[in-house]
Amino acid sequence: MEKKEEKKEMKINEHEDSEFTRLVSSLRPDESEDAIVSSCQKLVVMFRQRPEQKAVFVTQHGFLPLMDLLDIPKPRVTCSVLQLINEIIKDNTDFQENACLVGLIVYHITLVFIVFSNSQI
Repeated sequence: MEKKEEKKEMKINEHEDSEFTRLVSSLRPDESEDAIVSSCQKLVVMFRQRPEQKAVFVTQHGFLPLMDLLDIPKPRVTCSVLQLINEIIKDNTDFQENACLVGLIVYHITLVFIVFSNSQI
């Protein structure tokens, strides 16, 4: 019985890993707005269910691709990417430091300043 359960768990993990790879591969500026938003939302859920995937994401992909997505002038994309970044760095000082080192925190503050400045007009 244990071997059947192990095989089932391996299949589930393989499916989740392929889904993870598919979602991450769609985090590109040339993807549609809906595809990026959907991938971000699904990754947030995945990271909540399997926090160890955050380390895989940061190690294999880093924050730079997410910074590229923040250049897309679409509020839904920006919001979704920021939610994903917040989920990744939540409760992990190493990831927070990594985000600082690549300039993501300064970039984020600049975005907030721009949004705040525009709302005051």
